[in-house]
Amino acid sequence: MDGADEVSPELDLIKGLGGALVREKIVVHASKRVVIVVDETKLVERLGAKTVIPVEVIPFAMDRVILQLKRRGGEARLRGKNGNPFLSDNGNAILDWKHGVIDQPAVLEGQLKAIPGVLDSGIFANVAQCVVVAGASGIRKIEKMGM
Repeated sequence: MDGADEVSPELDLIKGLGGALVREKIVVHASKRVVIVVDETKLVERLGAKTVIPVEVIPFAMDRVILQLKRRGGEARLRGKNGNPFLSDNGNAILDWKHGVIDQPAVLEGQLKAIPGVLDSGIFANVAQCVVVAGASGIRKIEKMGM
């Protein structure tokens, strides 16, 4: 059970704005069932509508990865905190990539992982089986069919 920064109708997610995206992805893929709890403001029609995509990068590769992300569209910036680079739980750089809406989250997730120096991204495609949503009208549960 965890939260998410964005949730699509297909239950694809953007996670990792807190900087633990690689560790979160390891836990998700080691889990038998993934349940996400969010408030209704996290629901989007398509991922990337409201937030950036976090991308964890080996610092040595950062400039090259920024260039590769720019070529794919949008803008990537090194995340900062208190005037210093923000580091992931693993001590790596986090780039915030303002890509815009994502048409095929699973495809983009794979493409990002294929860039040398990228450890992982905050796109979590095809992992959540259930999303619990809290809103003004109460709590509802959305379940993925066939999982």
